[in-house]
Amino acid sequence: AAQGLYTVFASKLVGNVVAIDPIAFCVSQIEKNLKLNEDAKAKVTLLELAVGDEDNKTVDLHIDPRDYYAASLTDTYTSLTQRQPVLMRTIDGLIRDGTIRPPTIIKMDIEGAEAMAIRGMTGLLSGNEKPNDLFIEFHPPFLKKLGADLRETGKAIVDFGYKPKESWQRTNEFLVHFQGN
Repeated sequence: AAQGLYTVFASKLVGNVVAIDPIAFCVSQIEKNLKLNEDAKAKVTLLELAVGDEDNKTVDLHIDPRDYYAASLTDTYTSLTQRQPVLMRTIDGLIRDGTIRPPTIIKMDIEGAEAMAIRGMTGLLSGNEKPNDLFIEFHPPFLKKLGADLRETGKAIVDFGYKPKESWQRTNEFLVHFQGN
C-alpha cells in the first residue's frame, strides 16, 4: 500500500478498504495520510503483513534501506541488502478468521509475489463472494525469481472466470485489469 494514496482515494469511492503492507515504515506513512484524511481513516483497515500462499508463516522481506517502496520476497534488486522478518498471510486465511471481509475489488502491486498471492486466495476467487475486479501489477522478472510465470499466472486468474479487460505496460511491468463474470 506504500504511502496509502490509493487507499485514501478508494475509501472515498467505494467505502471500506483493506490496505496491506509488510513494511513498518510504509504503514507509518499510510497512518500519516489517514490522519490527514479523517473521513478515510474510519473506512480503512490497515494490516502490516505480506500476502502470499502460506498462512501464518514468518518470511524474510528483502529491503533497500534507502527506498522501502521496492521491497520483495526475493532479491529483485541488488540494492535490497537488508532482510526483515514479516508475517505472511493468505487472503483466504484473513477472510476465514474474520480479519477482513471478502473484497469486491483487489489492487495488487507486490514485486513478484503475484502468483503466490493468487494461490493464497483460491477460495475467494472460486467462491460466491469473489471480487468483481482485480487490478494487478505483474513483474515478470521477479515472478520468475519466485518460481512463477506471467502467462501461467494470468491463465490461473482466467480459469477463475476473469477476463483481462485492459492492460498497460511500463518497462518490465504490466498492469492488468481483470473483470469477473
